[in-house]
Amino acid sequence: MNRSRDLVIHSEEGAKQRLLVLVNLLTALLVLFTLAGCGGGQEQAEVPAETVEVKLAGHDIDMPASVHAGPTTFEVTNGGDSIHGFEVEGLGLEEEIEQIPPGETRTLEVNLEPGTYRVYCPVSDHGRKGMELPLKVIPREEAT
Repeated sequence: MNRSRDLVIHSEEGAKQRLLVLVNLLTALLVLFTLAGCGGGQEQAEVPAETVEVKLAGHDIDMPASVHAGPTTFEVTNGGDSIHGFEVEGLGLEEEIEQIPPGETRTLEVNLEPGTYRVYCPVSDHGRKGMELPLKVIPREEAT
């Protein structure tokens, strides 16, 4: 009679152990699926920089009138025969390339917020002679 009682006790302990293993396994799976569902904590992809070509010549700036918000790289080429520069100013931002020799290209990397900026040549009185433009920066959501 003791033997049948021992078998019942052992099978109850085995069932408890199997249940504990099953609960641990389900918990681990739940954690894995939760992490996979939210991308491992990286919900937003990094926004690539927008490259904007700018040509300077005479007292003209040739570039788009608007760009998208976010990281922006201005590729500024001086196609004229005198030294020019390039400055972006507005919304608390003021970044510039002081001088670009004729025939050369320089880059300026900025992070632009939506709004209106002023772009101009900071060399001498070039801005007053027409090397000045408004630049509208639009949110990326509107651009897509």
